[in-house]
Amino acid sequence: MAASNIRILVGYVIAGAGHRRAAEAVAAAARQRWPQASVSCEDCLALRPSWWRNGYPVTYEWLVRRAPRLWAFGYWVLDRAWAVPLWRPLRRGWNRLIGRRFLRSIQSNPPDVIIVTHFFPADLLAAERSAGRLSSRLIV
Repeated sequence: MAASNIRILVGYVIAGAGHRRAAEAVAAAARQRWPQASVSCEDCLALRPSWWRNGYPVTYEWLVRRAPRLWAFGYWVLDRAWAVPLWRPLRRGWNRLIGRRFLRSIQSNPPDVIIVTHFFPADLLAAERSAGRLSSRLIV
């Protein structure tokens, strides 16, 4: 495949500025490395329902500023092997519900390579690849 035919999507989620800045840096590096490729840098929340798109950054900021122990506890629980069978089906179902517009967008015109800087699109797209519904290369 010629570099001019390659489509690269760099996806992020706004939950502060870090994921977006990382995605912008990756997209800039991809443009420099493959100048003939089509590289886009997109917010994966843009196609989510507005109540979630607007509420997620506010909730994230509140948790890390006002309830950091609760935030840390969430990470601790999600990192336990015994908890994975409990939360994975719930998380996958929730992500598919919230991300269905994003998935339709990706599936209607799949890029060759998808690079993501946040767990939401990583989990959502990895599940799609595992199910055989997405053939794009996925880089997290």
